[in-house]
Amino acid sequence: TALATLSKENGVLLPLLVAVIEVTVIASQREILGRLNRYWYVIFLAVPTVVVMVYLGSRVMNGDFFDIVPPRDFSIYERVLTQPRILFEYLQHWFIPKLYTTGVFQDHFIKSTGLLSPVTTALSIFAHGLIIAIALHKRRHWPLFALAALFFYASHLIESTVVNLELYFEHRNYLASSFLSLPLLVALHRKVIRSHFILIGLTLFLLLGGFTRYSSSVWASWPSMVEASARKAPSSERAQAQYAVLLFNAGLYEESIRVLDEAIKNISGSNALLKVNRLISLCQLGRLSSDEFDSSASALAALPYDARMIKVYSILADDIVSGKCPSVSKMQLNALFVQMLDVPFNSIQDSMQYSQVQYLVGLSYAHIDRPKDAVKAFTESLAARPGASHAMQMAAVLASKNYGVEALRLSEIALAELNNPKAGVVDVAPVSESDIRIFQETVRADIKALTGKDTSGAD
Repeated sequence: TALATLSKENGVLLPLLVAVIEVTVIASQREILGRLNRYWYVIFLAVPTVVVMVYLGSRVMNGDFFDIVPPRDFSIYERVLTQPRILFEYLQHWFIPKLYTTGVFQDHFIKSTGLLSPVTTALSIFAHGLIIAIALHKRRHWPLFALAALFFYASHLIESTVVNLELYFEHRNYLASSFLSLPLLVALHRKVIRSHFILIGLTLFLLLGGFTRYSSSVWASWPSMVEASARKAPSSERAQAQYAVLLFNAGLYEESIRVLDEAIKNISGSNALLKVNRLISLCQLGRLSSDEFDSSASALAALPYDARMIKVYSILADDIVSGKCPSVSKMQLNALFVQMLDVPFNSIQDSMQYSQVQYLVGLSYAHIDRPKDAVKAFTESLAARPGASHAMQMAAVLASKNYGVEALRLSEIALAELNNPKAGVVDVAPVSESDIRIFQETVRADIKALTGKDTSGAD
């Protein structure tokens, strides 16, 4: 259990899953199998299970249970209401498989906002409750049914209840579905003659094997997977954004813009990812006007910042500062990022979003030749999310603009942060002390070449 939990958090459910087997299949064979030692049962099965239940229950008591906390667009309460519907979709995919689902793009699933919104919420809750009740009541008489049902629900306790994960992911069923077909297979084996059982088994094997073969052909390449997912999930912001990028990189520029425009029009919500991707596409085509950028920037700056957007905002910044869209100035880019700090959520000073916004602010200040303001923003970013590699990323930005003294200041912070590794603003390769020292020597040499001053003794 300890090793499983260290590998992935829901490994903590192992005692509960063992307990499910114990109270179903093992309990049905009491005349053959002896009882588990009471103390062993309590210490290794009951207590860990109670701890998990208490932890999950405590999250219901959190003050933000009914609050929507970005980057999620649903509250924990809405998540709990939505999961019963999602569990039924998982079961549907298992018993009535499809050639291809939406794969990794699942952000289009509509959340439940109340027991009757939609009405399938209440129906799903009732149906799951009934199945669990029957499984518990009949666990000795129908042990395989009870095992399949209880194992399925127990496996979803972490990822399909109150932990604030994304609503839907198919991989959550890999373990949960282990025994779902077992009751049907055993019943079929008992009811039909051997030759018919073998024929049915071979038919299912070939049918499902064909489905898997088709799915693997789609998943064989990133382009085919993205295209299939985008067509399967027209209301998925991520799928449409990735499809538009795919089309753009293939030289189908007009089609790419059309996909983004239709997605922005048809998908509810702020659609920040789609809008930033549209700005990037227009910029790289040289078609982004100053007015259009300002209009989009005003809308984007007013949104709670999503930490998953760091990559696309960085691409947008790189495109603008490199002059790919000459109608948009670096000052306009700076104004976009500075205005983001006016949103209260973005200004929580120990948060990831604050760290990333300050990084973007510092990046833009560096490119409009305000190094002191850039250092201030970078320092704020590091205060929220320290890390040597992140400090060196910022130092490199300053060095690239020939702000050598400021770059050295950030590199000294990086040296101090070597023993304080924490999540930071961007994903960059880890740095060592020798990497930083070499960087400092290079920057000092550049300063000396530009100014004639020796900064080897500067800190």
